[in-house]
Amino acid sequence: MSKSLLNMNSKLASLDGPEWDSSDSEAPAPTLSNLSKKGFGSSDVVSLSSKKDARRAKDRAKRRTERRAERAGGSPVIYLGHLPRSFEEAELLGFLGQFGPVAGVHLARSKRTGGSKGYAFVQFGEEETARVVADTMSGYFLLDRRLVSHVVPAAQVSPDLFKPGKFRTVDWAAEHKKKVNGAVKTDKQVESGSRRQSGRMAARLEKLREMGIDVGSLEEVRGLAPAGGGGKRKGGEEKEKEKGTPGKKKKKAKKA
Repeated sequence: MSKSLLNMNSKLASLDGPEWDSSDSEAPAPTLSNLSKKGFGSSDVVSLSSKKDARRAKDRAKRRTERRAERAGGSPVIYLGHLPRSFEEAELLGFLGQFGPVAGVHLARSKRTGGSKGYAFVQFGEEETARVVADTMSGYFLLDRRLVSHVVPAAQVSPDLFKPGKFRTVDWAAEHKKKVNGAVKTDKQVESGSRRQSGRMAARLEKLREMGIDVGSLEEVRGLAPAGGGGKRKGGEEKEKEKGTPGKKKKKAKKA
């Protein structure tokens, strides 16, 4: 017998004794087999634990919201986040009006499209109503969206947050076009634009020569172009002729 086996046997012998024996009065640990004998199943145990965890999480969130409101100073304004895109002012008024009178709704919208950004600020008549709504809506599922809600501290509420006014979308493309076209160009910019235009015209003339059409050099083509950026419109000469020749006067009918 090896030395390691002798050491192991000596250790096991030292553990023998009444102090190491288990008492018959100790209750066995609950197992699924014991619970199944009493009429409980594994699904019941899981459902009970999940409900208890959800209730605890909701209580913790409620206490956290109350402590935050007490530290920052409560207000009748709440923040609602993760809103569905189709949930706008009318839907918010109808949905939250069941808790109490709604004093104002500010839905954040995109200046480019005018659509909802997915969050809003709602003002109630009393701070207690706002706190109840924030606690109820926090974690509430609305059209497959889990809402985020809390009371906004009074120091963070802007006085112009619920100011009435019609939302106006901004056409940023048109604004940029107006800015670029209305800008005064420098000599360098004019020279660069003229150089690019000459390059494009030379490329077109080269394509025409490859097709067997000779229209002359670039300088000749530029000399044919009318100054002022355009010729007379069709029918312009006829109108000038009409202006130069006085029209026939109608004879007045003699009175009988």
